[in-house]
Amino acid sequence: MRKTILLAAIIGTSALSSAAFARPMTETDLATMKRLSGATASPDGTMIAYQLRETDLAANKGKTDLYMLKIGANPQPMMFASKPDKNEHDPAFAPDGKSIFYISNESGSDQIWRYDIATATTTQASNFKADVSGFKISPDGQKFAVWGDIARDCMEFGCAKDGDTSKPGPGTGREYDQLMTRHWDQWETPGNYNRVFTVVLRADGKLGTLSTAMDGDLVGDAPSKPFGGGDEISWSADSSAVLFALRHANANEAKSTNLDIYRSSLQNPTPVNLSADNAGMDTTPSASPDGKWLAWTSMARATYEADRPVIKLMDLKSGKITALTDTWDRSIASLAWAANSKSLLVTAQDVLETPLYRVDLKGKVTRLTERGSIAEAVPLKNGGVD
Repeated sequence: MRKTILLAAIIGTSALSSAAFARPMTETDLATMKRLSGATASPDGTMIAYQLRETDLAANKGKTDLYMLKIGANPQPMMFASKPDKNEHDPAFAPDGKSIFYISNESGSDQIWRYDIATATTTQASNFKADVSGFKISPDGQKFAVWGDIARDCMEFGCAKDGDTSKPGPGTGREYDQLMTRHWDQWETPGNYNRVFTVVLRADGKLGTLSTAMDGDLVGDAPSKPFGGGDEISWSADSSAVLFALRHANANEAKSTNLDIYRSSLQNPTPVNLSADNAGMDTTPSASPDGKWLAWTSMARATYEADRPVIKLMDLKSGKITALTDTWDRSIASLAWAANSKSLLVTAQDVLETPLYRVDLKGKVTRLTERGSIAEAVPLKNGGVD
């Protein structure tokens, strides 16, 4: 029986008038094209929230706003978060569907805000000392996993001083005594790392002031730098633990691809390495809704960034790990569990397209879309493909 799947076909394009087809696309068209991303669905599958970036070429800057769309006949986008000269991004519905949380710099720093759908009002939900880079809401809706660039010796989400351990160099220079000094176009602040903390959501819709670090004694970035994102962090199905990918920040970091999957319990936040047997990259952990399985993408060969990512599947009761798509000659780009926990919805490049596929728990692959490319799939609780 086929049911509905919400496909967030994020292709980053704007509507083109018929006149636009009369001429070739220019570099200006490409630079100013509206870009849609971050689509997420309400728990009941009746609404979508997403972010839209627009570029002001004359001012040489862009702006990101948030929109909501009710699914049905003749849907009309409604902007629900937009402030002049500010950016709003990364929307996420609360599990009860009554509000949308997102990140905004309206207060002067990147904090979590809450939009109440019934009253159409916004309130600031967090007031941390540090900028929030991202967050994930627990399945029970009572806790948040938040991450940002935090000093390694800081035991809460943001301290009065950062963790800069570098020595002042000549002029505005900085002296480093270890790698990494830079990730692509971002200079590192030695002593600071992307770190994950958990915090309770209070009854008034605001986050508590007490936070707990999930990385224990680990030293490294979670999400990883420079390209890691929220797909490297997730919650367990019962909201009792946080799962994240991390690569050790040591002398081998510059040439290492060895991200591992860690599980850190809220009761005892001492990370346990779930992928220690693999020397290659393990990332994007995702627990099945029924709590029986953990899936992630994995590369087998150490130090080889272009290896083929396959799906690893762990039976959480026995601990047995299976390379689910080891015989499928495709590289997994994204994965998400179907609501019934019987299969995974994955994207993988196929010639010049990126279709959506279903992979069942025995590794059987079924293509779900025909032509075109899918950047992300958002399964609905009452949907999926049986």
